Amino acid sequence: MSSSLGFMLSLIYVIVMMGYAGDLCRMQTLYAEMDEVAVTAGKMISRRWQIDSAIISFVESYDAHIVDCNASDATFAEYSNFSFQIWKTYRPLAFDGESKRLAVNRTVVLGYRG
Repeated sequence: MSSSLGFMLSLIYVIVMMGYAGDLCRMQTLYAEMDEVAVTAGKMISRRWQIDSAIISFVESYDAHIVDCNASDATFAEYSNFSFQIWKTYRPLAFDGESKRLAVNRTVVLGYRG
């Protein structure tokens, strides 16, 4: 009887750990995808000196959002820094039921063509 109870209890722990491992793998996949989008968006921002509608539609095609992290009244010159954030919401399996926000922060140099 006790071996059956121990087996059932260990089975519950295994199922929870599988959900936890699945969450970690999915979050890593989403982060890698957002990192690729951030690199491409960074090159576009570096050449255009701002976040325009083409960049916003590019980022939104990956179900993500882009935010300008600079001061709203900042003026930019060539080779100045421009910061932005790309984020996406994720609803996990094993963690608590509320959605998580996964974000990638990047800084690019304006006018750099490298």
